[in-house]
Parts: sequence; structure tokens; C-alpha cells
Amino acid sequence: MIRMKWFILKKNMKIVIKPIMVCPMKNWLLGIINIIAMIGDMLIRFYAGQPEVLEPQDFNGIVLIDELDLHLHPKWQRQLPKLLSTVFPKVQFIASTHSVIPFLGAPENSVFLKVSRSQVQGITINRINIDISNLLPNTLLTSPLFDLEGKDIKQDNNRRLTDVRTEETYDEIKLNDEIRASLKAFEASRDDFPDDLFEIEPKK
Repeated sequence: MIRMKWFILKKNMKIVIKPIMVCPMKNWLLGIINIIAMIGDMLIRFYAGQPEVLEPQDFNGIVLIDELDLHLHPKWQRQLPKLLSTVFPKVQFIASTHSVIPFLGAPENSVFLKVSRSQVQGITINRINIDISNLLPNTLLTSPLFDLEGKDIKQDNNRRLTDVRTEETYDEIKLNDEIRASLKAFEASRDDFPDDLFEIEPKK
């Protein structure tokens, strides 16, 4: 069980007191348990091997993490790589993943290795030399890192290619849907202009 005390947060020159609730371990998400267990195991091993070190940022070593994304929400998949590199800047992390999301949080100068298996060649490892700093999930999935084709990232239930939504965010989808609905309503009306076309102040 985690039992947290009250803390004081200064925000906009005001003091706000917020309580942190008690959360029994049985209610923890499996992904959070995995993170705590992983970091706890790392600290135990580091302190055992480097007892002279007092601060986590001073530990040196190499850590292997299999399935970095296991049981984690996408937000944590994105944050964990940077978090580990920030807390342990002198540690080299070698992690495997089948998810595209951790690549969004990969630290600068990361090295990407692709493991392939075949009956002819067996297991092969190739270094993928691409700059991912400006790539989004769709382009990462169709890059040499994952080798998916364009048709592989389309919804199975999609019937017409022209219906595929290509907006960057879901908020953009909702906004575009609202605009289309307004235009459709105006087209069906007999008005020369939409009622709110010349409004200066937005409706409240």
C-alpha cells in the first residue's frame, strides 16, 4: 500500500493544499507494477555492485530490457525511455519492443537494431540508420524499422479509401466534422449566408 502525506503546491502565487489518496497495491495497474519492480530491481543491483555511489545519476552500467512496452499505456510507453535516460544518464539501456510508441520518446543519438528471423538465414541483426526525430507513428510503421506497407496500417473495416481520416489528431477530426455539418446545414437552408458568418464574438 502507498500512503502519501499532504503536500503544498505553489501555483500563481497561491498556496494550494492537495491530498494524495492511499492506494492499495491490489488496485495498481499492471504496467505501473512492472515499472516499479523494474526500477527497484535496477537500484538493488546497482547499489550492490557500486556501494560507493549515492545518487542514481552516478551509476554506470548496461541494462537490458525485454519488451519495454509490456502492459504499459501508450503515454507511459512514450515517457519511459526518456525517463530512464534522465534518471540514469550514465547507464546504457538496450531495450526491445514491438510497439511504435516508445520510438516517440527515444533519446537523441539512440541506435536502432532490427532483429529478423528466417529459416534460411536464422537470426540476423541489422542497424537501421534513419533519423526518426520528425517521424510520426504512421511513417515509423512504414519505415525500415517495422516494414509495414501502406495497406497494413489501414483499418480492416474501411470500405473506401477516400473515407480514411488523415488528420494529425482526433481533435482535428472533430473540428472538421463540425465544419462539414455546418456547411451541410447551410446548403440545405435558403439563407444567403450562415447566421454566424459575420459574428465578431463567438457564441456562448
